Amino acid sequence: MTTVLNIDRLDAHERLQKLNQLNSLGITENLNMMIKADPFDGRRFYIFAHARKDEDGIRTRIIWQPRLIRPKSQTNSMLFKVDPKKPEEVNVIWIIPPREQWSLFEKGKMCENQTVTDSIHLFETDRARLEASDPDDPDDATAQKIYEQISQEARRRRAREESISKLNLDCSHMFKMI
Repeated sequence: MTTVLNIDRLDAHERLQKLNQLNSLGITENLNMMIKADPFDGRRFYIFAHARKDEDGIRTRIIWQPRLIRPKSQTNSMLFKVDPKKPEEVNVIWIIPPREQWSLFEKGKMCENQTVTDSIHLFETDRARLEASDPDDPDDATAQKIYEQISQEARRRRAREESISKLNLDCSHMFKMI
């Protein structure tokens, strides 16, 4: 049995706008949280978002990562560059959907989007341009040192918290004895 649906073009457009609005709220909220976290103490940084399947193989989630250097471009990813001192300015480097969805964003289609179309074009024809470092990006060695400093600080903070937690447990045990 075949079911034919008559879809009103205006209704479909309104639904698409609502869907885009919901998706953009998620992106905006995540970008704002990452910028506010200022993971590199005031230094400009990239925000790399890429989709990954959960362990159940069904659900997909977006991983948001702050980066000092530009990652390799890949399908199903987004890359932004931000300055925590100017949180209202977000530079979109690329938005590359999964390959099977590329035709949806072409000119004249309902999901037409110039940023996505440009990103796909560069991904196919000039990845080096997508992946080229900005003049203010640190070199790999400097970025590695910054990452190591952040990692060391996180380990010290975790050790401090564990010590305090252990101390609290030891003290609570003493109060039970009194």
